[in-house]
Amino acid sequence: MGSKVSILAFASEVPSVVLHADLVDQASASRELIESVLRERMEPVREVTLDEALWPLPGVACAGSFEGLELVTSLDLRQGKPSDMSSDVRRVGGDRNAFAVFMDSAIDWAAFAMWERGHLARSVSLSYEGGVVENEGVQLEFEQGFWALSTDVALGFHPLELGNEALRAFFGFVQEGRWDEHGIDPEEITLTEYRAQDAEDRQQFLREKSTRMIRLG
Repeated sequence: MGSKVSILAFASEVPSVVLHADLVDQASASRELIESVLRERMEPVREVTLDEALWPLPGVACAGSFEGLELVTSLDLRQGKPSDMSSDVRRVGGDRNAFAVFMDSAIDWAAFAMWERGHLARSVSLSYEGGVVENEGVQLEFEQGFWALSTDVALGFHPLELGNEALRAFFGFVQEGRWDEHGIDPEEITLTEYRAQDAEDRQQFLREKSTRMIRLG
């Protein structure tokens, strides 16, 4: 599977400080959250672990509303430039801090962003072939060793390496890379999965698109 993540969180402090196995999703609040973020009606389906929820199907999204922390995962969140999310982050989160991480190993792309009290503090987007798409704000501590390896024309690291370190710094775990024995186990965190009314249509469209691409190949 590689690294595939599309997650946004609102919290008063870094989510890794708040996440733990005993969290209980407040279902009515998480539904309100997911509908506010995606601007469409969503129906609850089942409970899922955070590990399962990190890369939902099209038309499916997952959310958790906990004390001091709200999480959303959805492919609709992804932005080539995370800074473009800023107005929606303020609309939904108000003056709360927000943290986002996106990775797709199929295209060797990673992005992450952090907002402090609704204002963008850091936004990065890069791909292995395309290089740096966005690099806004002040570098965070976990990044600095990476950028030191780069030049103006070439990255000195793989985007997914930096993306996983962003995931570790913000959420306390990684999908690939060094595992921290004191980190968070995403299989122990439970969210609620939601489905949009047109979820099956979206999924069928992608299946047909994939089939056409295979035939052309």
